[in-house]
Amino acid sequence: MIDRALGALIGLAAFTLLGAAAPRAEPPAAPAQKERWIRVTEDRAAGRVKLQVAARSYTRPGATDGRVVWFASAVHVGDRSYYRALQESLDAKDVVLYEGVKPPGAGRAEHDLGDGTDEQLAEATRKRIRFLGLAVKMHERATGALPQSLDDLAAPAARGKETDERIAPFVAASLNDAWGNAIRYTLLSGEAGAGGFDIVSLGADGQPGGDGAAADLKLSDQRPIRDNEIPSRSEGGIQQQLAGALGLVFQLDAMDHSKPHWRNSDLSMDQMSERISGFGGDADDLFESLSGISAGARFAGALLRFIGASPMLSGIAKVMMVEMLGQADELLDVMPGGMGRMMDVIIRDRNQVVIDDLVGVLEHEPEKKNIAVIYGAGHMPDLEARMAALGFVEKSVVWLTAIDVDLDRTGLPRSQIDSMRAMLRDTVKEQARAMKRAEERRRK
Repeated sequence: MIDRALGALIGLAAFTLLGAAAPRAEPPAAPAQKERWIRVTEDRAAGRVKLQVAARSYTRPGATDGRVVWFASAVHVGDRSYYRALQESLDAKDVVLYEGVKPPGAGRAEHDLGDGTDEQLAEATRKRIRFLGLAVKMHERATGALPQSLDDLAAPAARGKETDERIAPFVAASLNDAWGNAIRYTLLSGEAGAGGFDIVSLGADGQPGGDGAAADLKLSDQRPIRDNEIPSRSEGGIQQQLAGALGLVFQLDAMDHSKPHWRNSDLSMDQMSERISGFGGDADDLFESLSGISAGARFAGALLRFIGASPMLSGIAKVMMVEMLGQADELLDVMPGGMGRMMDVIIRDRNQVVIDDLVGVLEHEPEKKNIAVIYGAGHMPDLEARMAALGFVEKSVVWLTAIDVDLDRTGLPRSQIDSMRAMLRDTVKEQARAMKRAEERRRK
């Protein structure tokens, strides 16, 4: 889906760069948007097109506790000014629940599938140990030295941010094994263990040694960590490449999610993969595309670099991005077959995590009066329905401009830009109709 979307942007941009004459067209008619969480606005006189996202507040009628829940819809690539305003607003809240798929092994145990057998708990612990091992290796690569403790990885602000602040919250949440016992980190002398250190769970009984469920689980008993497994801050996924090509920024690069009152509220990659595998799907293509390592993503990345080198192409692609995002709901509603079931995992299963965490705050942390949730705009219709089931109603709305495009800076006549926008809208609508027809045939 990501590769096809990029292909559409690139194709339209190349069409213009090569000098193909677009027919004259009237300004594109305003699309039939729900305009509940994301919308496209236009100022014809000023020559600007804007993608805007909503932040809505909710309260319980008749409640006297003064609690307000904000849902901030987000796009993951946007203007720096948008993320600056969003950061300022969220930092003023008492607690923020945020989206961010966790690395394999960093997910919370209550989100693992299965019946919680000792073998399942052991496998979850092995993944967690390996994730911590990768975090240690990241620190070693960045600083030239091993951390003295896992706490060094969990509190980057106290260590001059030697550790990637995006990893730190996941490390902090992964310091116990699946049985709830502390995971041990040991520096080793010589060449023993996993390259100078080892990470150990003492098993179900929390005591050294033992057999079966009580047996110790060690990183040094796993296959060695390869260099190409270690994440690097310099490696950019497809969303970062897209941001760079369009003169925008990526949310995770622009915002600080490491503040104490910010809490990750999401599944991990392996938890998502397990759910997708449950209906016969394969999450590898999705994660490889997002990370930029799939063949399609590498090809798209090369084309994005080509677009980024041309101010005209970059400007055109940004306009097309605004148009596509403005109509994303229409496509999401008709996702067919397996893709639709994958979207159930991507949206509804992850939304359940958010709602569970929100209910936990509401029930157990009465001092938290202003609560915020920041998630992708595509998640919001389902989340809003869940809020209604909890008895919340909307109180207010604020619209934030996520992407602001100056049409005149593309260097193209307005008539040509209008034609391209109309073409893209027609393409999206036809794609939605085709997907709907395909799904109807599948159900017969």
